Amino acid sequence: MFSARRVTENGRPRGYCIDVMPHSEVLRQFEETLDADGQYHRSRQNSALLLATRRTTPRRHRRVRQRFCEEQPYNTVNLGEESEIVLSILEDARLRFNVEVFRDDYETLARYYADGSGHKPSTGAQWRNYRKLVAFVQRWRRLYRETEALPRRTVEREEWIEFSRHSADGGFRTFVDSLPPQPVIRSRFFRGSNRRYHASNFWPENAPKDFRHRWFSVAVRVPEQQLVERGDGPYEPDEYGTIKAHMTRGRYIERDIATSQIQILAVFLGIDELERLAKSENPTLKEWLADRLWTQHLATPGGLLADGYSWPGDDRLIAFAKKHLMHFYGADLSKLIRQCGSNIEQYGPGWRTSRGLWAKPRIKAGTKTVVEVKSGVGEAVERATDFFLTLPAWNSTLGIFLAACRTLAEKKQTTGVLFHDPLDGAEVRWNHARRGTDKIGHENIEIRPWGCNPKNGAFQSLPAGTIDLTALRNFVAPCLTHMLDAYFSSLVLKNLQAARVTNVVALHDAWLVPETLPVRGEATAVLAGNSVLKRAIEDAGEPWLIGLHGIYDQLVSDLGDDPTFGQFVHDIGESWRKRVAAGDRWPKFLSR
Repeated sequence: MFSARRVTENGRPRGYCIDVMPHSEVLRQFEETLDADGQYHRSRQNSALLLATRRTTPRRHRRVRQRFCEEQPYNTVNLGEESEIVLSILEDARLRFNVEVFRDDYETLARYYADGSGHKPSTGAQWRNYRKLVAFVQRWRRLYRETEALPRRTVEREEWIEFSRHSADGGFRTFVDSLPPQPVIRSRFFRGSNRRYHASNFWPENAPKDFRHRWFSVAVRVPEQQLVERGDGPYEPDEYGTIKAHMTRGRYIERDIATSQIQILAVFLGIDELERLAKSENPTLKEWLADRLWTQHLATPGGLLADGYSWPGDDRLIAFAKKHLMHFYGADLSKLIRQCGSNIEQYGPGWRTSRGLWAKPRIKAGTKTVVEVKSGVGEAVERATDFFLTLPAWNSTLGIFLAACRTLAEKKQTTGVLFHDPLDGAEVRWNHARRGTDKIGHENIEIRPWGCNPKNGAFQSLPAGTIDLTALRNFVAPCLTHMLDAYFSSLVLKNLQAARVTNVVALHDAWLVPETLPVRGEATAVLAGNSVLKRAIEDAGEPWLIGLHGIYDQLVSDLGDDPTFGQFVHDIGESWRKRVAAGDRWPKFLSR
C-alpha cells in the first residue's frame, strides 16, 4: 500500500516519509473496505471538490486567519469591507469541471507510472520527469476517487429516422443518452499574509497550467439572436430565424501581466527606464536581459557562461535570464542558481565554473570554516553578481529598495513591520515568531515554542513575542510587492464586476473570463471577453497609483530619519506625488 523512507536533516533522523502506491490493488481493496464500513468515519476534511449545489458558510466569517505560538497569534490577516467584496466576487464564480477529461488524463499517467515503476531512471532529466509523474499521480489521486461517485447525466434527444422496409413513413424517434458528469463547481477563498488571494478548494489555481484549459469550461449565457455564427458560416437556427437565450458550455480566455512584479516595482520606485523596458514587447524584458548577458559573456575573458549556448536568442538562455529576474525583488541568488542547475534542459548549462556547479568547497586542513577554494555554487554567485553590476543605474535602485526593506525589519524587530492595505485600510502586521525545537517527555515529543537552537543543538527559551528577524528581513520586500500586486488585482476584479462580468477567475497577476459576454442593456449582442478584460486592466492603473499614498507615508514615517535610506524613501514619495499631480502618466501595464 505504501513505502517508507527515512528522512534526515543535518545528519539527524527526522522520521519517515510515506509514499502511497496509487496503482496498488491492495490499497484499492483496503479503501473499499473502509468506505463500506458504516461505523468507520474519517476525520473531517475540507472537500477537494466543492459542488455549486452545496450550501456552505464562508469560513472567513467564522474565524480570523492567523498563526499561533503558545496560544499567542502572529501574522494575523485582517479583512476590511473591500476585501470582503473582492472575496465575494471570487466566490461567485462558477466553472464546469470536465470530469471525463480529468479522469482520462489521470488514468493515462497513472497507467504509465504503474507500467514503468519497476525501472528506475538513469539520467537527471529522467529523474525530474519521473518525480513530476509521481507527484501528479499522488496529488490528484484523492480527487480521482472523489469523482468516481459522480452520477452520469441523462438527456433526451430526437433524431429523424428515414422510412425503411418496416416503416412506410419516416419520423422522429426519442433516444436517451448517458453523458459523463460535468458538475458546476465553486470555491471558498482567503487572503494570505502577503495579501494575495487563494482558493481553498479545487480550482484552476491548483491545476497544472498544461491541463487548465482541458479540465475547466464556463457556463456562458447566449442571448436571443437572429443570426448565429457557427462552423464555416452563419445559419438560420430554426424556421423562425431566432434562437432563444440559453446557457451553454464555453471557453474562458486568460490575460496576465508580463513580469508583473518588475512592472509594479518600476512604477512604485519611480524607475521610468525600467518601466519602459518591462512594458516593451520587442524585445521583452527577458529577451533584453538575455542579450545583455550574452554580450557581457563575449566581453569577459574566459566567458561568464558555461559552454552550450549558441546565441542570445537561445530559448534556454532566455529562460535562464527570466529566472534571474526574481533576484530583482529579493530572491536569493544561490537558490536561483541551484534551481537552474537542476534543470539543464530548460535553462541550459548556466554560469561558468572551474570544477562544475555541484563541486563542494575545499576547506583548509586542520580547520572547519576556512575555505581555500569556493564551491561551484559560490563561483556562480560571484559571476552572477559581477553581471548584475554591469546593468544600468536602475539595478542599484532596486538594490537600495531591498536593503531598505531589510533595515526596516531590523528597526521593527520588537513590534513587527506595519502597513495598511491600500485596498481597505486593514492593518497588515508581519511579526514572524522566533521558534525553536524542544523535546519533552520520555518519548522526546518535539514542540516548537518561543526559542532558538544554537549550533550545539541545545534549546534556549526566548520571551514570548520574540520576532524571527532573519525570516522578517527576507519577507518584507517580496511581500510588500505582493501586496501591491494584490491591490491591483482587486481593482481589476471590481472593474469586471462593474461591467457585470461573472465567473471571474483570478490567478494573482492573471485573470480568466468567459470568451463571450452579454452586452448590458442589449438583448441580442455579445462582447469578446478578451476586450472587456483588457479594458478592466487598463482602467485599474489610475486608482491603483493614487491609492499607494499610505505605503509611501508609512515608509517615510519608519525610515524618513534613517541616515542611509531616509533620502531614498523621501525621493520615491516625491516622485509619486509629481506623477499623480501631473495626471497624464497613469501606469498602463503590459498584459498578454
